[in-house]
Amino acid sequence: MKRIALLLTLALLASCANQPVPPVAVTLETIPSLDAAQIRNLSEAQIDALGVENTVGLESATAQLRAQVVIRFPNYDDTLFVATGITYETYLSDYYRQTSGPDWSDDGCSGPTPPVIFDTTACRQHDFGYRNVSKYAAGRNETVRKLVDSRFLSNMYLNCDRRWSRWYQAPLRVACKADALVFYGAVRNFGGSAYYESTQTY
Repeated sequence: MKRIALLLTLALLASCANQPVPPVAVTLETIPSLDAAQIRNLSEAQIDALGVENTVGLESATAQLRAQVVIRFPNYDDTLFVATGITYETYLSDYYRQTSGPDWSDDGCSGPTPPVIFDTTACRQHDFGYRNVSKYAAGRNETVRKLVDSRFLSNMYLNCDRRWSRWYQAPLRVACKADALVFYGAVRNFGGSAYYESTQTY
């Protein structure tokens, strides 16, 4: 019996040794350098410590633009606002989508892995940012692209919190946010060509 217990223990240790171990200090900057398995092995504390809700620093611009009754297109500030200054829930409202001018088309979520636990609503606003913000000279840089990607991550987190809000759904919520981080890493690493694909128009 002791021999069986020892063999089981050794097998368990061997399987643990094969699991990729993420670095202790994980930040949004290091997420793109991790592979999907490492991200999905992050603890709830590591995920919560990322502070995703603070990744889009457009509070003053958002307050100013919300005071305006009309969203104007073509207009860089308003286009950036629709792409990054509001949540996906507001973005999907009729108020914005009835406005003519921008490219409202989207192809849902695409990437190296399908979205397993979060749905595709956040991807629609991200598509808007990639297809419209990059048409402006002021938006064709990596600082602005990161703002669009940050809103995408915030939206996915919001979606996870809404969908798996019960206390007993905590494991699903954590897994959902890990998948969101996998997608965030993918767009940061591989989304550049898609972002600059739109022709500069303004």
